[in-house]
Amino acid sequence: RWWRRWQSKIQGSKLSTDFANSLAHAFKPVYCDGMLLWEMRPKSVGKPISYDGRFFVRIGSSTQEMAADDFLSHMTTHFV
Repeated sequence: RWWRRWQSKIQGSKLSTDFANSLAHAFKPVYCDGMLLWEMRPKSVGKPISYDGRFFVRIGSSTQEMAADDFLSHMTTHFV
């Protein structure tokens, strides 16, 4: 029940659809000292993702916001 609730919240968020779907299926319950925790391991979808009008990219084990110049450079490099 909790898993479906979190999936629904993630998929209904301001995340880009493809990343939201990827993230909704990339978490699992983990029990630690009798407590239920949720482990989330976002994976790269191979392109910048948007959230609330800002763009982010996965670099190694972190997610970083892209500066406008970096985003434009990425777009011209990959789509021109």
